[in-house]
Amino acid sequence: MGTTQDPADARSRRKTEIGKDWERLVREVLLPIFLEGPEGDYVNAWYSGSNILDYEVKEALAGDYSLAGASMVFVFVYLLLHTHSVLLSALGPLLALLAVPVTFVFSAVFWGNTTLSFANFLSLFLIVGFGADVIFVYTDFWEESLNHKDSLEARLAWTYTRALKSSITTTGTTALAFLVAAI
Repeated sequence: MGTTQDPADARSRRKTEIGKDWERLVREVLLPIFLEGPEGDYVNAWYSGSNILDYEVKEALAGDYSLAGASMVFVFVYLLLHTHSVLLSALGPLLALLAVPVTFVFSAVFWGNTTLSFANFLSLFLIVGFGADVIFVYTDFWEESLNHKDSLEARLAWTYTRALKSSITTTGTTALAFLVAAI
C-alpha cells in the first residue's frame, strides 16, 4: 500500500485499488470455485474470512432483489384486480415496506442496534405479503358492509371492528408461527 513517506492520498488511492483488486479476485475467481466445488463428490470445503461471506451475501441479495421486484409487480397486479384501485394497489405495499426503515430507526433509538442482517433483507417478501393480506381483509369487509349498514360512518365502524379482529388474528398467528420457528 505504500510507505509512511508516501503522501496520505497516494496511500489511500493504493488501498482503494488493492481493495477493488481483492473484490474482483473474490467475485470472479474464488467464489465460482468455492460455490461449484471440485469435480466429484470427495471433498467438502468450508471457507470464510476476508469479506468472502460479504460478497456471497451481496450476490444472493442481488438475485433476491429481482425476485422481490417480481413479487411486488405480481402483488400490485393482483391487488389491482381485486380492489379495482390503483391507489390501494400501489400505496398499500409501499406503506407496508416502510416497516423496514421504521423498525431500523426504532431499533437504533431504543436498543442501540444499528446493524442489518441478511434476514432483514429477506423480510421484504414477508412484509409485502402481510401488507397485501391486510388490504384484502379490509377491502372485503368494506364491500360486505354494504349489506349491513347504510351510512358511511356506520360502514366504516362496521368495517374497522370486524377487519381489525381479522387482521390482528391473521398477522398475530403468522408472527407467533415465526417466533416459534425461531425458538
